[in-house]
Amino acid sequence: MSTFSVPYRVMFFHVKIASIDQVCGSDFIKGLSFPIEEATKVDITAYLQNSFGSPARLDYGTGHELNFIAFLCCLELLSVLDLRDRSKVALKIFVRYTGLTRTIQQYFRLEPAGSLGAWGLDDYCFIPFLWGSAQLQIHSSSAPNLIIADPLVVEEGNMFFDSCRYVKLVKGGPLEVVSPTLASLSTVKSWKQMTEGLFKMYCGECINKFQVMQHFHFGTLLNLRKA
Repeated sequence: MSTFSVPYRVMFFHVKIASIDQVCGSDFIKGLSFPIEEATKVDITAYLQNSFGSPARLDYGTGHELNFIAFLCCLELLSVLDLRDRSKVALKIFVRYTGLTRTIQQYFRLEPAGSLGAWGLDDYCFIPFLWGSAQLQIHSSSAPNLIIADPLVVEEGNMFFDSCRYVKLVKGGPLEVVSPTLASLSTVKSWKQMTEGLFKMYCGECINKFQVMQHFHFGTLLNLRKA
């Protein structure tokens, strides 16, 4: 077991307590214009607590990332976040969340949860690539073939390219070697096609995968009902 087991569990405990204080504490409740049911508190707390990795397995993966997306969805369903703020939520809140989880991954040496290794886009996350490509579809003059550019200095601040840079930094090599699947996206003709393809990949590798969804909490706000 990793030598970081004990401090990670301590850290996770503090995150757990902090999430309860922030999400279910009196200050948060008072800030809302309506009361929150106890079951809803349980849902929100579960999603936030499960957003930073597993203290038992000492890993982090797309399932944990999905929990944070669920947490944000719950805040929108409760009208804490507005539908019109989705871009700000993605580009500010989620970007900061991704940065925090990367710090946790490196400092505590978390293992990738269900990683595909070199044959996945990233050992830990997926959403920054999906949302980043959607962002480039609207606001960019660059093309997907720049993914394999060296040095990769285009589109500073974009989630997709920032994630590509991070993969190169952590794995210490060109994308063609350390992440051939990610490098292969350079052949896609447009960011629109990229976004559509990544969405299908995300559904196949995360949303529709039992190994990921078996750990997901279905409650009152996000429930498992037959469509």
